[in-house]
Amino acid sequence: MSARFEIGAVIPVYNSERSVEAVVRGFLNFADDAGISCRVMLVDDKSTDRSAEILDRMAMADGRVTAVHLSQNSGQQAALLCGLALAAGDCRYLLTMDDDLQHPVQVAGQLYARIQEGYDLVYAIPYGEERPLCRKAGSLLRDILFSLCTAKPRGVRVSSFRMMTAELAQKICAEHRQFIYLSASAFRYAPKTATLFYRQQKRAYGSSGYSLRKLAGVYGNLFRYYTVPGALLCPKGQGAPYQIASIVERGGCYGETDGSRRFQLPEERADCRAQAWTSNRSD
Repeated sequence: MSARFEIGAVIPVYNSERSVEAVVRGFLNFADDAGISCRVMLVDDKSTDRSAEILDRMAMADGRVTAVHLSQNSGQQAALLCGLALAAGDCRYLLTMDDDLQHPVQVAGQLYARIQEGYDLVYAIPYGEERPLCRKAGSLLRDILFSLCTAKPRGVRVSSFRMMTAELAQKICAEHRQFIYLSASAFRYAPKTATLFYRQQKRAYGSSGYSLRKLAGVYGNLFRYYTVPGALLCPKGQGAPYQIASIVERGGCYGETDGSRRFQLPEERADCRAQAWTSNRSD
């Protein structure tokens, strides 16, 4: 069955009320200008600001946008997995990008052009950015772990700005892990991988939510769940790394009860009556 959409953009969202609308508008404008059919999957990782409300407005105004709300803060990787699982069946390619305006939409076009050369996975790697010491240390630790723990091809670097085929995304989503790290899972399937480089944009709002302690926790789990020695420490059993509380689309609002079944929620739910999101783009 052919895909309904050429590109599905999966954007994990956490406390980005000042930037997420511009991120979505920029991607949709890029897709419209290029004549590319697309959808956007926004996964709210239990934000504490107005992000959830903004996502609902966008979803109710544009049929290409879906807002997904997780029941608890589950982390960027889990939010990405959730979005991929919901979008992979409808899209030919899956794009993952951040919610803070540091991933330029024009680079998404470069990713799209490159993956059509026959790659399964293409990463966009920033250069020239000024990052906090904890992020530099975290990236170094990640690269060391990836070299030791995964089948990452030599010379390939990873980032959260990437495009993959729907087939690869579906393989990743079929895994049942209590902890997920997308790139580590992807390299288990020996994808044909490429990288391209772009100049990092300055962060327009706020600062990174990652601390050295959080990064150490993430990469500790990477060792624990993706290496043979670490597997000996893993708890037995399988479990989903996230749980969906609700899904908002133009057609209505839904809740999720068992990981697969959606049902219509009462119309009086406030988030079902979100006001229309007004785009700066004229139709």
